[in-house]
Amino acid sequence: MNEKIWQKMDARHNEIMARRTGQRAPLVEHALRLHENEVYHLLRGGVTHFGSEIKPQPKNKPVNVRTSKCPIPKNSPFWFGREDLRTADWVDADCVNPGVVMRCPYKVGDVVWIQEKWAMMKIFDELTPAMCRFEKSPIWYVDGVAKRGVRGRWRPASHMPRWASRIICRIVKVSTQKDLDTGVWWWIVEYRVEGVWK
Repeated sequence: MNEKIWQKMDARHNEIMARRTGQRAPLVEHALRLHENEVYHLLRGGVTHFGSEIKPQPKNKPVNVRTSKCPIPKNSPFWFGREDLRTADWVDADCVNPGVVMRCPYKVGDVVWIQEKWAMMKIFDELTPAMCRFEKSPIWYVDGVAKRGVRGRWRPASHMPRWASRIICRIVKVSTQKDLDTGVWWWIVEYRVEGVWK
């Protein structure tokens, strides 16, 4: 089985067990690929956000059942016999009929590490990022400071591994929004920068 599938299964299991025992669920890390201009704005703009299409699409407005502003009364038949709601945050409901549980991959408090355009020393140009992990080479970023050594070729953001990322962010809010033009629902994830390593 694919390693990413195993990681998702472990994260889901840990989340369920943490909620049953009343403990805090372990944080999950997400990679976010940004363009040069977006990185510049992030480093100077504080809180920003990104969107992710909800799959599968809900038929009604997504409702967050974990907030105090939940429109579904606690004595509503909606809650009766719904074991799946114990580990759910969002449901597709019309506030009367039982809704379908929606699994949002993003949680408040999760870590987001930024992928951006980067480079290593020229002698490592023919090596893959995995082969360069333990090499003592400075890492260049597009808007970063000059460093010693001869810079190699620029590598695309999609090839940046976790150990080479310099920007770490934290998710502070998750909401939903509907695109009025297409009728598609999106997860709207807001995050802020927590640390930057040059």
